[in-house]
Amino acid sequence: MGVLDKNQFNEKLEMLSEEVMAEVIQIFFDTWPERKNEIEEAMQAKNPQDLEFAAHALKNDLSQLGAPGIFSDSQDFLEKIRTGENQDKATFETLKNNIEKHLIPELKEWYDAHKS
Repeated sequence: MGVLDKNQFNEKLEMLSEEVMAEVIQIFFDTWPERKNEIEEAMQAKNPQDLEFAAHALKNDLSQLGAPGIFSDSQDFLEKIRTGENQDKATFETLKNNIEKHLIPELKEWYDAHKS
């Protein structure tokens, strides 16, 4: 595993089960495109309330997955929004790229190997 922290991921598996973790991952796969669009639309519209709401929802989604670096990036992004740096497109682009190029492929690999 790369962006997924093996220890954190395994701790979550112990608390849940492979079946429940597979459901959590599937939900993330299903909601990521909508979350990404909500954030991008709120940034384009310069709507800090919608942006904070969408960024907070993404942070919550990421908290379930055992990827501390990406989760930390989502916290940083949310904090920038809350301090008025809500148009920090570079921060979101980095977060988005890490999700799409690293996290999703790792989750997909685990999911494909463990889904029922």
